[in-house]
Amino acid sequence: MANRNESSFGTRFEKSLKELERTRTLRPVRNVLLFSSYALLAVAVVLLISRGNKNIVVYVALTSMLSGVLVAAIDTYISKVYKRGEVIKNELEIAEAASKIEENTKNTSGKIPLTVGFLNLDGEHLDRIILEDASKMSGIFLRTVFARKGQSPESEILFIYANLDEAGSFENNRSESVRQIAQKSNASIVILASPNDSDRIKAAVNFPGPKTSNIVFTIDRKGAAFGQFFKTLFQNMRGGEDMLSSWVALAPQGPQSSSANVPVTILVAEAGKLAFPT
Repeated sequence: MANRNESSFGTRFEKSLKELERTRTLRPVRNVLLFSSYALLAVAVVLLISRGNKNIVVYVALTSMLSGVLVAAIDTYISKVYKRGEVIKNELEIAEAASKIEENTKNTSGKIPLTVGFLNLDGEHLDRIILEDASKMSGIFLRTVFARKGQSPESEILFIYANLDEAGSFENNRSESVRQIAQKSNASIVILASPNDSDRIKAAVNFPGPKTSNIVFTIDRKGAAFGQFFKTLFQNMRGGEDMLSSWVALAPQGPQSSSANVPVTILVAEAGKLAFPT
């Protein structure tokens, strides 16, 4: 099965490259047709104003329209090619991240002797971002586990990927709150890694449930800064710092604390000064 999938991907990749090369050839043609369409339209208007031969006016106008139709067709084709190219690019990035995670799990030396879990409650469209985060975390934790809706991965650190509704519930999993999932997973640290609106986060914080974990809610991941921030946080904790002290050092609080290198988050420290085993 894996070989067939790899063969299929290879075929689609080669096809995508050929299509992208074809778009490079079509672009100059498209530009010429666009120029011709406007030029012929201008000629038709001039002929019409000067009361030229009606048959010629109609012919020129129709030719202009045909050029415009061809431009639209080329634009549609190029757009589809680029969309398919984006899909291929995403698949390549996912495969690269998955390969990195697999390689990381083989190396157990010097790792934090804990399990980091990744729970996807919203579907396959989040796989890429999950693998990006997992590729960083799997390099520092001994075990890495993945789960989807309906599963509760046993892990001390749990990343959850889901959207909150206005009431603070998970849009695709209203039967459980963040705290309930944390308890079922035995997680001491829970990170809602998907960005959510601050008002919805406040609603989620007010939800009842066992307060046994430090919970992080994300407002803005700030791209790659998200994974790097938590990697540094956990490495500091591995070095003996407690979570709250390390958090304040990495993300100083106050009006001047905003930084492009720090994700915008809310830490609800219900478990206090957690530390990793040394």
